[in-house]
Amino acid sequence: EGRYNEAIKIALDNADKIKAIIEKISGRDLPEKWMPFNVKCEKCGKLNGQIYEYDYPFAKYRCSCGYEGSVDLRKGGIGKFPWRIDWPARWKIFGVTFEAFGKDHAASGSSWDTGKEIAKQVFKYEPPMPLVYEFIHLKGKGAMHGSTGVAIAASEAIKILPSEVLRFLFMKYEPSRHIEFDTGFSLLDLIDEYDRYENIFWDGRKNCWDER
Repeated sequence: EGRYNEAIKIALDNADKIKAIIEKISGRDLPEKWMPFNVKCEKCGKLNGQIYEYDYPFAKYRCSCGYEGSVDLRKGGIGKFPWRIDWPARWKIFGVTFEAFGKDHAASGSSWDTGKEIAKQVFKYEPPMPLVYEFIHLKGKGAMHGSTGVAIAASEAIKILPSEVLRFLFMKYEPSRHIEFDTGFSLLDLIDEYDRYENIFWDGRKNCWDER
């Protein structure tokens, strides 16, 4: 759809500035010729293409598989931003004004710290209001995290619970407390709890606990 086209151009035109922001805030050392966009290799299909020559809208790249090629950056599906650039780019593209995220993204030098500076200095966009929350815990297995395999995809979660009940689960906890996600029979209690709150909101039936 071309939604990222402007952001890609802005980021590549300001590659040195983005590199300096990330290195200063995160403490990481990036390659001298680093560019803030990973090209999808036409040969192996991996997002390992590193741009070495750029004249918008065209770029030449080298992949770790040894292939060299060129791409038209205006075409969809030709690559993606690294996460630290993708996040602030999305804020501007989608007009984000509020962003909730896990505490791992809020640590010192993390993607939030670099993202808000990239948003302001590169994309000229005011960062959204943040809300930092604790990890979601899968009962009996610990904190959910894709890298550990302890996770449930959103597409799977809404097969277990209606989407409105799932949102209720996330919102009922204080941000400083971890969210306990139990896929057992307690889901029925959660649905009942949602129904009670819904009745209070719509009908004002403050005694609905007794009625049930």
